[in-house]
Amino acid sequence: MKHFLLAACLLLGLLLPSFNVRAQSPAPTDSQAFGVLREFYAMRNYKPVWTKGERFNDKAKKLPAIMVGALAHGLNPETYGIARMNAVLETEKPDGPTAWKQAELFWTYNVWEYASDLAGQAVDAATLESVLDGDVEDNLASLAPDNDLYHALQDKLMESDARIAAEAAGTPADQVKFDFKRTLFKPGMASKQVPLLRARMVNYGAQENVPGETAEIYDAQLAQAVGRFQNEYGLKDDGSIGPVTLQILNRNAYSDRQQIIANMQRLREPHRRLREDKRIEVSIARYWLTGYENGREAITMPVIVGKPGRQTISFRTEISGVRLNPTWNVPATIKKEDFIPQLLNDPTKLKYRVKVVHAGQTVDPGSIDWKTLTPRELAQVRFWQPAGDGNALGRYRVIMENPYDIYLHDTNHPELFKISMRAQSSGCVRVARPDELTDFILKTTSPWNPQKIKETVAKGQTRDVVIETKIPIYLDYMTAWFNDRRQLILGMDVYALDKPRYDVLVKNGLTTQRNAQGILNRVTDILEPELKEAHYQEAITPTAN
Repeated sequence: MKHFLLAACLLLGLLLPSFNVRAQSPAPTDSQAFGVLREFYAMRNYKPVWTKGERFNDKAKKLPAIMVGALAHGLNPETYGIARMNAVLETEKPDGPTAWKQAELFWTYNVWEYASDLAGQAVDAATLESVLDGDVEDNLASLAPDNDLYHALQDKLMESDARIAAEAAGTPADQVKFDFKRTLFKPGMASKQVPLLRARMVNYGAQENVPGETAEIYDAQLAQAVGRFQNEYGLKDDGSIGPVTLQILNRNAYSDRQQIIANMQRLREPHRRLREDKRIEVSIARYWLTGYENGREAITMPVIVGKPGRQTISFRTEISGVRLNPTWNVPATIKKEDFIPQLLNDPTKLKYRVKVVHAGQTVDPGSIDWKTLTPRELAQVRFWQPAGDGNALGRYRVIMENPYDIYLHDTNHPELFKISMRAQSSGCVRVARPDELTDFILKTTSPWNPQKIKETVAKGQTRDVVIETKIPIYLDYMTAWFNDRRQLILGMDVYALDKPRYDVLVKNGLTTQRNAQGILNRVTDILEPELKEAHYQEAITPTAN
């Protein structure tokens, strides 16, 4: 029953039509806590969980040790009042009936906060009851994600914490600090650190032991291994070691820790837990698309996503079909930031790229003095491209309604897929094999088999093919994933979103105990509402004099 309630709780998050993970998960508010705790105790007929008369039961005494388990999830146990609990248990016993009721409420409030953090959203009274029924430690653990990536991040967190502890104790972990004494270390150069680099790159195909005078030469074989390493991190995979590659080689435990915790928090969000068996996922920071059929990977391919200045938004929507041979109506952002400035600077640059519509007429951009137009007149200029080989969307565009004007499409610049850092678009997602993706989407839509799709594309005819059952699509920002060898990769934070997410978690932790005092001040409202109501009724009831 406990696990059914949890699944139902998380499913509510999944059923939301869209999400935007830039909006960080906020800490539950004291008003949420008040409502849940009042309902929780009403369900129990106000029977206490942690106290019996004026003493704590065994469950209450064990709770602080259980809450220390928050460390394994990248959460600070002190967020949940452990120091205060231990003080109350050991030296600062509650004084009087009200103080004992506040202690009862304090224990329950902190369990609710911890349970909510593990679940990725504020849990309801029924879920709280489920957590506190039986083995509290096991029930709390069941709220956290149970998948390979989350567990791998937990292991990596332990490793980072051990490195930090070793450094604090004056015995730093054995980690090579690379410094090649050059801004750019290229194949053919030599350094005493090359043997250490070989050892680091063994998992990427490097030969660890090279004898003789060549041991310190950065040879082509080692450069190839470094290139594979760079490729997994979304860098230019040329084997040359510049500042960014060096930064990744020398990552420290503190930055790793923040990135690990940020990604664990992402994985705790409900929309990442229960997803449809048939769906498409775009990993923005990895530049990668995966299509799932019956819960298993069916297609994978590289993608190009928005550049840092024009980020691809994270959200969920549904695919309703594919547009073959699409035309392109230039979005407002590209129009304002790219095309209008080009018109004002040199209108001839646009002549063969797009059609320009001014005052309802298609015009030669070189025939108009654009600098004389008012801002309002410029805003009314429209740009579009007809279907064809030169179209920016290529031959395929996925139909997926969303308020961000973001969609998946083909491209007329396939050469960009040859580079590793593929945050190159203006926000939309360009896919490497659009024909394969189209086949996946239209797989059950008769008569649109691969042959018919190719024939329609070859004719240049614009055609919308609508599917009967929509396919969910998730655009996610995660900076941790498994490579092809099932090794954990902490990738590049191309949009610099990890640190803000980590900072929000720290801020939420501070908010939790500030909210606790507000809850304790309302102990009568939560634990004695019937008595309070009776008191107020007695006070306002007219006497019979």
